[in-house]
Amino acid sequence: MAEHLRGARPLVLAGAAALAVLGTGLWAGRSGGPLLLARICDHPVVLGTAGIVLFTAALVRRTRSPLVRAETALVGAALAAVLPAAQFLGFFWNGEVTVRQAAPGRPDRVLVVEEAPDWIDTLSRVYVDDATGLVERRWHLGEFTGDDPSAGLTSVVWDGPDRLRVTVGGEVHLVDLAPGTGRPARSFHLR
Repeated sequence: MAEHLRGARPLVLAGAAALAVLGTGLWAGRSGGPLLLARICDHPVVLGTAGIVLFTAALVRRTRSPLVRAETALVGAALAAVLPAAQFLGFFWNGEVTVRQAAPGRPDRVLVVEEAPDWIDTLSRVYVDDATGLVERRWHLGEFTGDDPSAGLTSVVWDGPDRLRVTVGGEVHLVDLAPGTGRPARSFHLR
């Protein structure tokens, strides 16, 4: 039995490594997560598809029956096609940075706005990147849609090095940031 599994072991390990890197990227992509690690590891389509392909190859290599090999390869190919198809249909974020502005007197604190087409309107995500290099963190400030004018992002501007002025619909919100970390005192989410 060990002899039979020996050829599949590197494929299983490579698939597990791809999924571990993906898990690390998803963890790093949370609010306040290390931005460098998120940029390197948060690629669900590429890493998820690679993990599926490698696990499928390991199963096909391990199986002796030609019929089971064909069935396993067919299921693996179908699963591997799901993630790229989902990305093509817009299920994964594919935003474009439309605003990147440093805080007054704080070049290490940056306001970032990304926009992407949604099913009907535009979806906007607002972040605060704090620090630089290996310790840079990304804090999620909010997610807004243009579907509902009362919930849409009208503007977001700096109101000092530790405060943002966020206008949602016609309502102005002042959001304080923690001086040491840049963490927003509150966040906004789609209603």
